[in-house]
Amino acid sequence: MKPNPYQLIESALEPGETLLWTGRQYSRPQQPKASINVVFFLLFGGIPLTVVIFRTASGDFRPALIALLIFPLVSVLCICSVLIFDPRNRSGTCYAITNRHALIVSGYRQPEIRSLWLGNITMIEIQPNDIGHGSIKCYAEYSYPFGKINGKGEKKLTPLFRGVANVHSVCDLLQTEIDIQWAERDRDESDSSRRVWSEADRI
Repeated sequence: MKPNPYQLIESALEPGETLLWTGRQYSRPQQPKASINVVFFLLFGGIPLTVVIFRTASGDFRPALIALLIFPLVSVLCICSVLIFDPRNRSGTCYAITNRHALIVSGYRQPEIRSLWLGNITMIEIQPNDIGHGSIKCYAEYSYPFGKINGKGEKKLTPLFRGVANVHSVCDLLQTEIDIQWAERDRDESDSSRRVWSEADRI
């Protein structure tokens, strides 16, 4: 039996952790991007296939033409990915924000959950579209794959949530909880420093 994404999220909560928001990735490929991709792959595989059929029908078949059949095969796989596999993966993707973590459930047959501590996130940005959906990218220190740095030493933001509704509200909630985690971490570090100084004074 396939695990329920929301059950996975609830099972991942730590004692005292509160679930604040859950959402799913937009289930349909974005238009007209998906249509453009389908047309491109039809041309990518259709032109070589037409050449093979035309040459074979005219009696001018060469063994080298067999290599051209790779293009139609690749095109069929890519079109299936755009129209079938990608929507299925989207339908199996679920996101959540707690007062401590951002959670990502992905995978259609065997969903898996990833957890990112909000205190590691130092940068976020959104990429909204015209209908209020959008993606949220982030950079999180010490957290693969969200802590990537490019060859120039610049921080590279990686998608955290893709295609969520009301992306501005979700981003505001995420930023609020990140600020709370940073404030708590700073307070803990300050308390730790005071304890060290107190022990030093006693010595």
